[in-house]
Amino acid sequence: MRRFVYSLITAQDANKVFYVLFRPLLLVSSFIYVNVVRLIRFFYRINLLKSKKPKSKVISVGNITWGGTGKTSLVALISRFLNAKNKRPAILIRGYGEDEDRMLKKQLNTAILSGRDRIKSAKVAEDKYNADVLILDDGFQHWRIKRDLDIVSINATDPFGNGKIIPAGILREPISALKRADIIVLTKVNLVDEKDIVGIKNIIQGVASDVEIFEAEYKAVSLTETGKNEERNLDYIVNKKVCAVAAIGDNNSFFRMLSDLGAEITGKFSFPDHHKYTRSNIKDIVAAAKKTNSDAIITTSKDWIRLKDGVRPLERNSHSQGLTPEILLLNIAIKIKNEEKFFARISSLLTG
Repeated sequence: MRRFVYSLITAQDANKVFYVLFRPLLLVSSFIYVNVVRLIRFFYRINLLKSKKPKSKVISVGNITWGGTGKTSLVALISRFLNAKNKRPAILIRGYGEDEDRMLKKQLNTAILSGRDRIKSAKVAEDKYNADVLILDDGFQHWRIKRDLDIVSINATDPFGNGKIIPAGILREPISALKRADIIVLTKVNLVDEKDIVGIKNIIQGVASDVEIFEAEYKAVSLTETGKNEERNLDYIVNKKVCAVAAIGDNNSFFRMLSDLGAEITGKFSFPDHHKYTRSNIKDIVAAAKKTNSDAIITTSKDWIRLKDGVRPLERNSHSQGLTPEILLLNIAIKIKNEEKFFARISSLLTG
């Protein structure tokens, strides 16, 4: 059902007819949703609902669309920078996507607190972990905690969808909400043309003329072979047949990266963000890979957290009995252009 809803609001080819049929209902629901958001925001502005400022500095990293902006990678990058500066950051994450929690915990030497009550999480971070900087993951629409810096990530390959609000589109707020941001990071710029980047910037500056805009590239850096837990160079998949599996916010960017690396994609399995893989899903993936004589099944580190428990019983026998192809993870890194200026802005917050 979740997969259908996602394809419906993004008006993907398979469900364009359904989108037309449901469009009036979606637009009415969108109208209700956006006005509820505006009402809540208004209540915070007049202090009918109260925001609380923790003792620590607060950096919010969020977005205005439903998934796929690279927000989690940006959170990790900022956390590493703060650790390098001998700060004690803690990441406050809502926790609806356990895959992101577990992935961050694996990657970072940082306290990560999951839970819907992020005021409570902030207190635990300060009292138990002595945190002096709180990174509010997915915080742009979270007004209970006052922040010192609002960073918004925008996916350059699909910045605003069809321009409509959930559930008629992928926007969580109108584009005009970007005026609240201090910094906007335009991600995945290496996957679009320069004219597209200019067009997106013009739209942003039309509603938020004072906001600083940075560009960030998302590039594949290596592969991990899960059976032996060994690193492979990217040329390992050149001209290899691969069955690609993704359930992230922007699956198409993942598939495009594989093609750009020279892999021959023999099968694509695309699921909504945070999809919980079933035994049936895994059997279908393995069957498709075998049917197309794929050299490997390839996915993301985030997906592997949700896939591995179901795949490993098969994987243990894969090489000895030829039951499945090898399984590879594509490791992706974010690189901010003009990162000195970006991190200087964060440093100024810490000393201010």
